[in-house]
Amino acid sequence: MKKYHYQGEEDEGWQGPHSRKEIINFLIDAVISPDTWVVEESEKEAQTIEEHPDFKGEGIEDEDHSGLKPADDEMKFSAKADKANIKQTKQSKPKLIKEIRSNLNRLWECQLESIMTRIMDDDLDSEIESIR
Repeated sequence: MKKYHYQGEEDEGWQGPHSRKEIINFLIDAVISPDTWVVEESEKEAQTIEEHPDFKGEGIEDEDHSGLKPADDEMKFSAKADKANIKQTKQSKPKLIKEIRSNLNRLWECQLESIMTRIMDDDLDSEIESIR
């Protein structure tokens, strides 16, 4: 099965891989448009969806969309809100991981210090004790 990547909004970069049917559903839901750039994984050059041979002409029209209704304004707004939430999550996740890693490193240092003071029969520093 062929897989495709499409060019997302300005700072999103290439999105995918997606199946042909997923790309068509994105078109129907107005997540992307016919002038969105797309490339099949084995290809070297991207084309707009409307120019790509896998989506051109009967490629989109031969899909059975009889049970699907076009997205209304509320659905389009919801899709845009979902995209904004995903973008925000993508941006905040690395910061959160960095903070967790820092806290774990500090905790490990305190635990190590605690073990060493116990071995040396010494008192643990009050700052380290409070963190621990």
